[in-house]
Amino acid sequence: MRILIITDALPFPPKSGRELPLAEIFSRLAHKHKIVIGVVSNDKAAFDVRAQDMPIEIEKALCLPCRPRGAAVRIAGEVVGSLPAFMSKQLTQAGLHALAGLGSFDWVWVSPVTMYGVVLQARKFKLLTNSSLALGVNDVKTTLYADSLNEMWQRRIFKPKMIVHGLRSVLIKRAERSYLKQTDLIHVQTDKEKRNAFKVLGYETDSVLALENGVNGLHKHTYQGQTSHDIAFMTHLNMSRRNESQWFIEQVWPIIAQQLPEARLVLIGRRADAGDRIPWLEHAPRVEVFGFADDLQGKLSTCRLGVVPTFHSTGLINRLQDMMACGLPAVSTSAAAATVVGLKPGSHCLTANDAATFAEAVVGLYNDADRRRKMSEAMLSFISTKKSWAQVAEVVDQALT
Repeated sequence: MRILIITDALPFPPKSGRELPLAEIFSRLAHKHKIVIGVVSNDKAAFDVRAQDMPIEIEKALCLPCRPRGAAVRIAGEVVGSLPAFMSKQLTQAGLHALAGLGSFDWVWVSPVTMYGVVLQARKFKLLTNSSLALGVNDVKTTLYADSLNEMWQRRIFKPKMIVHGLRSVLIKRAERSYLKQTDLIHVQTDKEKRNAFKVLGYETDSVLALENGVNGLHKHTYQGQTSHDIAFMTHLNMSRRNESQWFIEQVWPIIAQQLPEARLVLIGRRADAGDRIPWLEHAPRVEVFGFADDLQGKLSTCRLGVVPTFHSTGLINRLQDMMACGLPAVSTSAAAATVVGLKPGSHCLTANDAATFAEAVVGLYNDADRRRKMSEAMLSFISTKKSWAQVAEVVDQALT
């Protein structure tokens, strides 16, 4: 079987939750099937860097030159329900020519969903018309955009952009229903997202596959941070993660820093874009911007505890699973904890939903070594019940064949 992956960046090594399934599933399926990756991007330099880490089993990967869709066209498409405005790229003639040169495929797997418009464009030019179509969905976009209003309320912040996102969810639902109906296989990560997909579609269907992300390296690293002063915060200092970073560092961290003068906050993930000043970060006490960790679980296991202050309740919050995989005690929100099936707040992590109680939970856990030990043991016991990535890949293989 020959499978084409359409995505926006080579996922090796994976640097985000949306890249994780692509890297882990298809590096394994490449042992059985021919996998080709088409990256919709003009950044050949970044492509070449990440290509160095691509598994040798992948048949081929190439950049597909693209250009932005015009703003007026994007807005009009969303209003009439044909294509959401967040599908912002289309292939150039050179990109279409490169795609045509790849030949035929049994399946085309698209992830993230923002790349779906590229497939629709290709089919207008009689490309990929005989391929079955799969969509890797981190979260149902209608629910994600509607959830912006709840997220804003939970953080007690006012952001016009989040209000607009909430209102746009009505328009996005029409377009999302259209492209989901055209898809042969829809991969979501939780049963909740499966139900959300059914709501958008208006009916239940076997084409929606609910399959949690797998867990690798269980017990490769165990909790070693009992005496550490570091608090891990996995985040990105750009795009949507920046909002939660700002909320935590502006409203929660000052309370913690005052009560725990030796504690240090370690930000693990994407740094800010070059030349982008972040005043609320520059003035924050004892915050280290670590960047991406080559050995994520190794880095997490040396911290005293972790925080996951995200308020959206869609998809699967992989950061919690990453922390559980190495037994790192954590404080999160009720919304984030609810995305991990079977997780028990109080046992597997602590939850808090406002700045004061979140800070209180972090300080309390920081100062309670016995509770951290018990939580670490409970986390490792719980996460050991989850599928490995090899098992997840096998389920996907069965769905495609």
